[in-house]
Order: sequence, then structure tokens, then C-alpha cells
Amino acid sequence: MPKIIKKTKKTSKKPEKPDKEPLYLIDRDTVLSRIMEYPLAEDILHKYNFPCLSCPMAKFELETLTLGQVSGAYGLDLENMLKDLNTALKVYTKKES
Repeated sequence: MPKIIKKTKKTSKKPEKPDKEPLYLIDRDTVLSRIMEYPLAEDILHKYNFPCLSCPMAKFELETLTLGQVSGAYGLDLENMLKDLNTALKVYTKKES
């Protein structure tokens, strides 16, 4: 009986990346895209009149801009914003564990 050789299809799919580690602390150097992964973050940023959320160009810059860069450029209250974001983050990460 002849040996059957199965051909495998080549795909261009890349393996899925493992999930990102959860944030446990947000600081001035945290990239905006990581902050926006958490549901409460957007509400807190709106509270501080964070401008980049409504900016059409922000979608292209979320991976590179940090919270400190934007806060410094627009004179936002970074210290209190960080307190609020980290308080919300603690509540969120407790729910996940």
C-alpha cells in the first residue's frame, strides 16, 4: 500500500501574543495605550480635562505618548490624576484576581 503524505497548508497567521501583564501601578511614564485598557481610566482622564481622548490624531499616538508627556504639555494636575488612576486600578485588579 502506498504511503500517504499529508500536505500542510502554510499560513501567514502569526501566533497570538500572550496577554499583557496587568498594570499594578500607573506612573508618569506609563504609555496611554496601557492606561486605556482599563474601563475606569477614560472617565478619570475626562475628569482632568485630558485633551488627547477626543483628538483624532491620538489614535496614532497612544502607543508612544506617556501620561507625563501629555500632562506636562497641557499643564494638567498629574499628581492627583495618578492618585485617582491608581485607586481605580487597585479596585479593577482586585476584581480580576
